[in-house]
Amino acid sequence: ESREYTDGDDVRLIDWRVTARTGKVYTKVFREDRQRTVFPVVDLTLSMRYGTRTAFKSLVAVEAATTIAWAAYEQGDMVSMTTLTETGVRHTQPLFGLTGMYKQLDLLVDGMREQKHHSGEISQWGVENAVAEVGRYAQSGDLVVILSDFFRLTPAAEKTLAAAGRRPQLLALWVTDQTERTVLPKGTYPVSDGTDFSMMHLSSKARLRRLQNTLAQRCEKVEQLLQSLGIPVIEVRTGDEVQKLLSASFRKRSLLRPHRH
Repeated sequence: ESREYTDGDDVRLIDWRVTARTGKVYTKVFREDRQRTVFPVVDLTLSMRYGTRTAFKSLVAVEAATTIAWAAYEQGDMVSMTTLTETGVRHTQPLFGLTGMYKQLDLLVDGMREQKHHSGEISQWGVENAVAEVGRYAQSGDLVVILSDFFRLTPAAEKTLAAAGRRPQLLALWVTDQTERTVLPKGTYPVSDGTDFSMMHLSSKARLRRLQNTLAQRCEKVEQLLQSLGIPVIEVRTGDEVQKLLSASFRKRSLLRPHRH
C-alpha cells in the first residue's frame, strides 16, 4: 500500500510509480505477512451420533475436519482443533508441522471415544461454547469452520455466532442425514445408540407427518439463522463423498487455497 509522504519518512521507501501518476510524493507501507490459522470446530455431542447412510454424522464431521486440517497443513497454515462433547470443550493451541498435526488428530480420536462411551445425561453445552473458546485466539484473516448439525441452537448460540463472524472468516459445515430431508416410508425401524437397540414404529401417516414436520422445521430454522448471520454454509450428508464434496465447495469459494509464495 501507499500513503502520502510526511516529514521523517525513509526516502528509500518512496513509491515512485504512484508519485509520478499523482504528482504528489507517496511512500510505501508494508504489512507483516502473518501466518494464517485454520480452526476446525467439531461438534461431537450425542445428537451427532446418528446416521442412516454409511456413517454417523459425527464420523462425517471428523472426516471433514481431518480433510480440512491436512489441506491447511499442506499449504503451510497452522491448525487449531476444537471439539465439543457432552462434558465440555477441548482445544489445542495453534500448531504447525507434522507433529502438531498428529496432536490435532488425537483430539478428534479422544472426542469420538468419549462420545461412544458416554452414558451420562445430555448436557447444556452448545456450539456457542466452542466458538467462544476459539474466539479467544482467532484473528482477522483466520478461518473458523464449524462442523455441526446445529441441533442445539439457543439465543446464546445465535448471539455468539453473530459476534464471531465479525473478525475471522467463518464457515458453517452443516452435517445432516438423509432422513432429515426426505419423507420416510411407513414401517418399523431398528434404532441403536451403538449399545442398546430398540424399534421405532412409523405405521401411520399422521405419525410420519408429525415427525417430518418437526425435522423440516428444525432444518428451516438452521438455514434461516445461518443466512441471517451471513455465514456461508456447506451441507454434507451422511453417505456423501466428503473429500470430493469439500474439494469442489472450497475451490468454488476460494477457501484453503495457497495464499503465500
